Amino acid sequence: MRLPRIRFLLADNPGAGKTIMAGLLLKELKIRGLVKRTLIVAPANLCFQWQRELKEKFRESFEVVRSDVLRANYGQNPWQEKNQVITSISWVTPAP
Repeated sequence: MRLPRIRFLLADNPGAGKTIMAGLLLKELKIRGLVKRTLIVAPANLCFQWQRELKEKFRESFEVVRSDVLRANYGQNPWQEKNQVITSISWVTPAP
């Protein structure tokens, strides 16, 4: 029987340790073989901070997908081509 997709939302006040919680959760899910692909959605000004902290603290490499990456890879979907992606919340928020 096929397992359902696992999806989590970590949301809290600034400085509450979301990066650490996400890193610990990611490591645990990988150890259990329950995750292959990860998308982290963060405020634009924090994307590179998330990338750096996940690399330093958990040895997890993520690619930050921004408009320059989308332009450079026109016609491709980087969210499907990469297994670990961080992107800005503006890419998933509908335009007003």
